[in-house]
Amino acid sequence: MAAGVRLTRGLKVSISDYLDKMVVTALSPDRNIRARISDYTNVELGFRPNVYDRYSESDLSHQLARLGLLTWVSYHRGRTEAYQKSQGLSADELAEAEKPSPDGRRQRYEKTLNEITGVGVSAGRVVRIRTTGMMQWEVDLKPGALRQLTEDRFLAEAQ
Repeated sequence: MAAGVRLTRGLKVSISDYLDKMVVTALSPDRNIRARISDYTNVELGFRPNVYDRYSESDLSHQLARLGLLTWVSYHRGRTEAYQKSQGLSADELAEAEKPSPDGRRQRYEKTLNEITGVGVSAGRVVRIRTTGMMQWEVDLKPGALRQLTEDRFLAEAQ
């Protein structure tokens, strides 16, 4: 049987079958901003009613940075669950598979992976996001942006 494929009642189920259907949501620490990921890369953001105008750039930057981390953690958990289901692993088998490798090359690879930095800037240069290893997030907003943009225009920039 090929890796990532399991026979279930005569059907082949791969991890991509689970990931295709996976929807991940997360809330900002103040619970006023929601992130939703579907179809691997479709990211949607939304504010609770009547909160956008209450934010300062620094407060919203902080909430978005924390939301980035929380969303990544939720996404990673969903991906792990998809792997577990596609492989037909018990909780104990999954825990064993997730143990850190004693292989030095693998450890160096994982260390390097966790040091990768990604930077993105919105089309209008209003939002700048930087993440390192997907575990450290920084969000910078252009000064005055929240008073210049409506909520809908900001969301269009941020997504």
